[in-house]
Amino acid sequence: MKRLSTLLFLLLIAGTGGAQLVPNGTLETWNNIILYEDPANWSSPNQLTAILGITTVTKSTDASSGTYAARLEGAFIDAFQLNVPGAIGTGQIDATTQSFKGGFPLNGASPAALIGYYKYAPVGADSCLMFSVLFRWDAVNNQRDTVAIAFYSTGAVTDYTLFSAPFVPLSGETPDSAIIIISTSKDILTAQAGSTLYVDDIDLSGAVGVADPAPSLVSVYPNPADESVTFSISSAWNAARAEVIRIDGSYMSSYAVSAGDLRIITKQFQQGLYMCQLKDESGRIVAAGRFTVSH
Repeated sequence: MKRLSTLLFLLLIAGTGGAQLVPNGTLETWNNIILYEDPANWSSPNQLTAILGITTVTKSTDASSGTYAARLEGAFIDAFQLNVPGAIGTGQIDATTQSFKGGFPLNGASPAALIGYYKYAPVGADSCLMFSVLFRWDAVNNQRDTVAIAFYSTGAVTDYTLFSAPFVPLSGETPDSAIIIISTSKDILTAQAGSTLYVDDIDLSGAVGVADPAPSLVSVYPNPADESVTFSISSAWNAARAEVIRIDGSYMSSYAVSAGDLRIITKQFQQGLYMCQLKDESGRIVAAGRFTVSH
């Protein structure tokens, strides 16, 4: 069944002229790579697992619109005695770090949300992940700076459903590129074999429905952090939970919070950039901040 009306409405009022920002976000074009197929302009763990006869991402005719969608399924890799999530990401997958790198240009657009259609059948308490990062190239320091992050995670959804994950700004800069990661499990360490996620019509949009107030900035110290990091939480935010996410989309943990200071242990965290977002009881993001772990 076609579900384009809502998506087209979002795109038309996005301020981007209705153009598709995400290359092959419709997931209609697929590349045949001998042992497996991957959607064009996306990568998946198939390039690491297909030689073992395991494909975690396949082309599906069970689509939200058009002809095809991506079907992602977590799998157990017997050779390594571990579960891996089904995942796709724009750019390329790094075989060494098993993470996605690269991205695609935004060509002047400044998106407000990651949007798309999905349905999800988890195993146990598994939760899926839709994640995107906006970047800007810093020519002075010769590095990519993180401008904003969007994060969406949920449990079972029977029918194709529209999701909209607003970008949480981490700087006032205008982004020039983006990366998107979608996974059957928000936490690779607790990934479940058999959790199945269908996704279609993935895009970046300026329309996120009724506008929420911009999230407040969390005070984070020390930054960079080594063994621990502390967040200062204002009572005005009515925050109920804090989520910590690594810049590559890895979900670290969730913490119950109240007003005051929240201290978390980071000595087991890998070095790199992390984001903390605070949510109220309704799940709305009320504050966010970023920090670096350096051991």
